Amino acid sequence: MGPLITAIAYMSKNWNYARRRPQYRSRYHGGGMWLTNGIHVVDRLSWVMASQAVSVSASIGTRAHYQAADDSATAFIRYKNGLAGTAIAVGYAEGAPTFECQVICANGTLRFSQHGEKYVKVGKGEEWQDIPFADTPTEMYNEWKAFAEAIEQNIEVPTHGEYARHIMDILFSAETSSLTGHEVMLGNGPDWQTQTSGSPTTIHHGWI
Repeated sequence: MGPLITAIAYMSKNWNYARRRPQYRSRYHGGGMWLTNGIHVVDRLSWVMASQAVSVSASIGTRAHYQAADDSATAFIRYKNGLAGTAIAVGYAEGAPTFECQVICANGTLRFSQHGEKYVKVGKGEEWQDIPFADTPTEMYNEWKAFAEAIEQNIEVPTHGEYARHIMDILFSAETSSLTGHEVMLGNGPDWQTQTSGSPTTIHHGWI
């Protein structure tokens, strides 16, 4: 589909389901839509953008519920490769869910959803085409498979701890941006190609 231009990752879901525990409604306890589910949205967006974030500008608030934590967030994230993407996480009081990611490239577009309604669609010639894909037995199948291989082969997992800390840095910086009304710059981040145990192996995630 040619060079990547931009991407938008969504997660809009019911925030009031019966098993929602009280701590999820308190930012003091690490709750709120942004930290609870926005983490997955930013993770997916950064994976698609294949680059480290350099800055974030966000609007985060509590707009559909009376609680001590946010229920909606929109973040504009700039990346080292010169591109930018948008992460949207909303816990609505009434609506219908979406977990879609949209990727716009120079010679085509892509839409996919890995949760809820699952699909892969490619846009070419002014129309969308459904693309067959192999679904895993469970949603965490590939994650646990990679974790087991890392233990067996004594190698780094594809999404290692430094990557996870970088994603968390984006989320916390987004909160700061929302509070101050300004874009927040992130640090340069570590070298993602570092292998600290075992023998060097092919890195599957293609991180830039």
